[in-house]
Amino acid sequence: MLVLPALAQDATPEATSAATPANTILGGLNNPRGISYDADGNLLIAEAGAGGSEVLMSTPDGDIKAGFSSQINKVDKDGKQSIALGGLFSVGTPSGEVTGTAAVYSQDGSLWLALSGGGPAPNPQPFYGDGVAEVDSNGRIVTFIDTFSYELANNPDEAGVVDSNVNNLTWGPDGTLYIVDTGANDILSWTEEDGLSSFMVWKDDPVPTAIRFADDGSFYVGFLGQGLAPGAGKVEHWSADGKTLIETFGNLTTVTDIAIGADGSIYAVELLTQFGDQGPVPNSGAVVKVSADGATPVAENLPQPYSLAQAPDGSWAVSVGSTFGPPGTGAVIKIG
Repeated sequence: MLVLPALAQDATPEATSAATPANTILGGLNNPRGISYDADGNLLIAEAGAGGSEVLMSTPDGDIKAGFSSQINKVDKDGKQSIALGGLFSVGTPSGEVTGTAAVYSQDGSLWLALSGGGPAPNPQPFYGDGVAEVDSNGRIVTFIDTFSYELANNPDEAGVVDSNVNNLTWGPDGTLYIVDTGANDILSWTEEDGLSSFMVWKDDPVPTAIRFADDGSFYVGFLGQGLAPGAGKVEHWSADGKTLIETFGNLTTVTDIAIGADGSIYAVELLTQFGDQGPVPNSGAVVKVSADGATPVAENLPQPYSLAQAPDGSWAVSVGSTFGPPGTGAVIKIG
């Protein structure tokens, strides 16, 4: 089950189109998902793509098609755009669901990608699979972490369906890589020496989507919410060892990403905040600041926002048009 893109099957036609928002950093994108800034201030954008022409499977509703339309965009500090990495695997369904690259980070000269490919990875093409890939400056895959195989062998949440759908990743203070497997309802830890391990597991299907570490080693986890129910999303604050829940910021809806600002404030991206009789209400996404006093809007009425990143100048970038939309209707915009 492809948890996040599967929202598209309930979308109204009005939810699938929107004008390019104001303050656009880069437009004309295909399902932009995770964004981040590298050490040089370049903005990296993971486009899940628009599927392709290769038929993977025929269904009563139409064909599931794949191609290599997922890619990584780069926008430098002067606003110049380029393709940092192209030709990545993308799958599209008749109902408009798209999976592909979900997140991108620059680390030690490599690009690290969260890949949601919809199944096992046929060797030697890891871009087909669910997992994390490290790609060096020459475009070569130097590390592939196969989360689908881990889920198949362990199924930590003991769900009836084996499901891997990597949505996000980050590094802990000691250099350990933490991988949010949204489909598996867990967060995995990985080091080159020890491989994959289950760090946190949820059996009540809250659908984790993001993890971020604070300076004191504690960390925050964002949740989409079971059944995408309004108010079921949340952000949890955990102790550094993952054993103590310090606080919960609740009553959120479809949280897809979280961020810790330079001032220590906690932010959450809500993909959608309103649902009507025909499904999600278009342009109802938001970015909010969360605290013990509740959620304070930072930006509202956004078209399906997905990921948030703070620029070196303190402003914020957010990807919008991340799902539901026709090809080329996604963008990354500046807020704040």
